Amino acid sequence: MKIFLKDTKPFVKFMMLIAITMVMTSVTAFATMAFKNDLILVQTISTIVVFGLSVVIYNLLFEEKEIYNKTFNTKQQWWYFLLGMGIMLCAMPTIDIFSQLNNQISFPGDEVFKRLNEAADELVKNMVAGKGVGSLIVASVVIAVLPAFFEEWFFRGTLQPLFINWTKNAYVGILITSIIFSLVHFDIFNFVPRVMLGMILGLLFYYSKCIYVNMVAHFFNNFIVVLGFWLYKIGSIEQDFSSDNTTWYLVVVSIIVLVCWIVLSERKRQVL
Repeated sequence: MKIFLKDTKPFVKFMMLIAITMVMTSVTAFATMAFKNDLILVQTISTIVVFGLSVVIYNLLFEEKEIYNKTFNTKQQWWYFLLGMGIMLCAMPTIDIFSQLNNQISFPGDEVFKRLNEAADELVKNMVAGKGVGSLIVASVVIAVLPAFFEEWFFRGTLQPLFINWTKNAYVGILITSIIFSLVHFDIFNFVPRVMLGMILGLLFYYSKCIYVNMVAHFFNNFIVVLGFWLYKIGSIEQDFSSDNTTWYLVVVSIIVLVCWIVLSERKRQVL
């Protein structure tokens, strides 16, 4: 028997989702204290509990089985998966240039946030601890596979439809979801590029109607970063993919591709 009805007001659903997520975050904080020296295990537990278990509980309270029917649609053309990865690849120069601009922001007390940002980068690099393929696989699962699955399920599969229903405007709903997506990562110096990433993933889900497409695209985006760290560590490349090496002509091409994709997808959506 459901505790709440699926037609509960969006505001109530949102507040309940926040409450559930906060409880799961607290549970994770206590649960991972025993494994604080095992970074990979801590990250794995945090991702699954905070983003995965929160959605499971939320669905049990509100959505019944409707959420699965809506978001886990497998009747899409296979080429959309390739398109999703292509869009993520094309978006990287634009996201990277905004990351560089965002990192130039200066304000009183920004040293604290810079140290936190550097510490977060070091955590990612430390996950790619070894030079063997096994290290790459483990890091890919923890940094790419799990976040791709559970974050997309949480943000695009659950939160985005909630805000679209609440605001009655798809693009406003996608923007709000993207802002929250960026805020949750607690990285002020990558806030704008992460909002852009959220917008692209949000539009991808809005146009494809298939959360699997988003999961593959999100995985691809994260895996590129992991692969860059690993290749740099083993000496195959001189600098990792996160280095500031984006040129403006790539940014222009990136923006043109993204605009064309949005325009064509919107036209196709309106026809259907």
